[in-house]
Formats: sequence, structure tokens, C-alpha cells
Amino acid sequence: MILLVDMQCRDGCVVGQSATDDLTPRIVELGAQLARHYPAWDVSDLTVAGAGLNFLVCRAETSAFGPVALRVPWVRTLVNDTDGILDARRLLIQEAALTAHVRAHSLPCPAIRALHLGADGYDFLASEFVVSDGSAPDRRAFGRLMRALHRIPPPELALIEAGAGTFHGRIAARLTERAAAFARLTGAPLPLPSEDALAGLLAPRTAHRAILHMDARPANLFAREGRLVAIADWGNALIGDPALELARIAESGHLDDEFLGGYGDDPLGALPPALATIYRLDTVVMLALVFLAEAPDPEAARAMIARARALAAAL
Repeated sequence: MILLVDMQCRDGCVVGQSATDDLTPRIVELGAQLARHYPAWDVSDLTVAGAGLNFLVCRAETSAFGPVALRVPWVRTLVNDTDGILDARRLLIQEAALTAHVRAHSLPCPAIRALHLGADGYDFLASEFVVSDGSAPDRRAFGRLMRALHRIPPPELALIEAGAGTFHGRIAARLTERAAAFARLTGAPLPLPSEDALAGLLAPRTAHRAILHMDARPANLFAREGRLVAIADWGNALIGDPALELARIAESGHLDDEFLGGYGDDPLGALPPALATIYRLDTVVMLALVFLAEAPDPEAARAMIARARALAAAL
């Protein structure tokens, strides 16, 4: 049993989860890398803080910064039905760049201490260790945080999830790709319009450009006694329509009147029904794939499959 020392655990980990392999060699290697490249940090008390789908997260004490969180990829190349093939190094680079950008605009995020991209292929991201007590963040404050994010000028960054084309084209393409994986895993197709038809419906929303976190949920929010103190994990980020973000928050069960009171308006509710349904499907199909294959949960998978079919039928 790997002890998750506190609520720093991010990246989908579960407090108290058992590791499927012995993490001791990984901890030893991380300690050796820190000693070799950052001797002035005087690292001690290196422990596991979380074991997620893509990253091992550790905590260490340092004389330079105090406690730090260390995010280390399990493997360099990540493959799954939700995202296809991902380069873990690009995820770390994006995390560091977006964190720096939004912190420069006063959004609360853990400070980056080092982005280590090793010539030997060993990578990790060191950041401020933000203490969280596991309390549910205040919903109104959550809404205010997301509104503040959506008002920050987008950076000139090539975000991983954005692909090479337009926002509306990317959302249409990934929904089509994920629907194909959904059909393969469930044994029945998800009746959706064609990719071109989806892109055409979404095209008017391309003019709406904001930074979207796209994984804003309690697992990535740091709170103490309900007070929001930070947000982290920018691996799913996009530049696009804020209504897509609110659809994800809604389908994750965290959008309510308190949230909207903090946010200030309801761009999702103001959409034509077909567009809102497509945005909701973007989240629901993704969650179905996660619960079917990446983090198997039969009960949650059944709920997301049923929800996806209901939304598709409404289009």
C-alpha cells in the first residue's frame, strides 16, 4: 500500500490507492536525479504523494523552497482511447508555461520551481507544494475563479489538445474520434452527425477565445476549510469558447446556482440547444472512455454510456 501523505494528490489519483508495482526504484531514481542536478536544494523526506494515470507525484522537503511537489511521468509516450498518443514531456512543458502565464495575471496556482528535461530522457516538474485539507471548495468562489481565468488574455502557445486547426474543427474531430472508440468499447455506435456537420454547427463559436482549463474539478482545486487557494493540472487546456468549459463542469456535477452566481452569467445556458448538447457530449463521451478503459469503474461507465446515448438522441 502506498501511503498518500495528504491531499496534494492530483492527476486522478485516489487517496489510499494501492500501487500495482513497487515504487521504490522510482523514488530512488528521482532522489538521485535531484541530488545530481539540484544539490543546492538539499532534498530530504522524499515520499509518494499520489499515483495517477499519467504521473507519479511525490513530495520532498528542500532548504531552497520548503516543501515541493514533483510530477514524474510513468512513461515518456502515453497512449489511451481518450487522447490517442501523448508526449509526457510536452505535458510538463505546457503545465509550466500555462502556470507561469496565469500566475502573471494573478490566478492562484502553485509556483513552478523547476522544469527538468533531462538529456537522458528523465523529466520532472517541481512546483510549490500547496497544502489542501480535502474540503469541498466554495462553489461561488469556484465560479469567480473560472470567470477570472476566462478573462485572462490567451497566450501564444501551441496547446496539445488544440491540434493544428480551428477550435470548432478540433472539437468536432475529437468527438468523432472518441465516438469511434466508444462504439468499439461498447459494441454499439453512438449516433452523431458527421464530423463536418458538427464543425459547421460549432463554427460560430470560434470567435470566442478564452483560456479553458478543461479539468476544473475538486481533484485539481486546492482548498482549505472550503477556501479556494489554487488550481493546477493544465494538461487538457484549450483556447476557445468558455461555454465548453461550463459544459464540462456541468457534466462533472459541479455547476449549480452558486457557481453561476460567482461566474456572473451562464454562457452554456445561453447557447442554442444543439450546441450545448455537443459541448456536453464532449465531456460525457470522454468520461465514458475513462471509466470503460483507463480507470475502469463499471457503475460510472454505465451511467456515462446512458448519458451519452441520451444526449446523442437529442441532437
